[in-house]
Amino acid sequence: LRSLQFLNLGANKLSGSIPPILSNCTKLVFLDLDSNHLTNIIPSALGQLKNLKQLLLQNNSLNGSIPEDIGNLTQLQEIDLSDNSLTGIIPSALGNIESLQHLNLSGNNLSG
Repeated sequence: LRSLQFLNLGANKLSGSIPPILSNCTKLVFLDLDSNHLTNIIPSALGQLKNLKQLLLQNNSLNGSIPEDIGNLTQLQEIDLSDNSLTGIIPSALGNIESLQHLNLSGNNLSG
């Protein structure tokens, strides 16, 4: 899967954690896992997906904080983490993503 660029598994019945092994898909540009039953934290290993332009994890049951490592994804244009159970402070590193055009963090318990 090292050549995989687009992964859309949205609106299924996936459950459990987001597998950190996704970080091995280094050419990934589009990751959509929205509207599933995913739980636990967002793995910091996703911060290794340097080519990622869209990260769509909305409408799950993800918890914990947003990993600072997401700020390393300088190609990101869209992040949607809305409607989860995320807590903590919004990482200031998100402000360093100059290409970011759409950021949706609504429906969580974030501060900052």
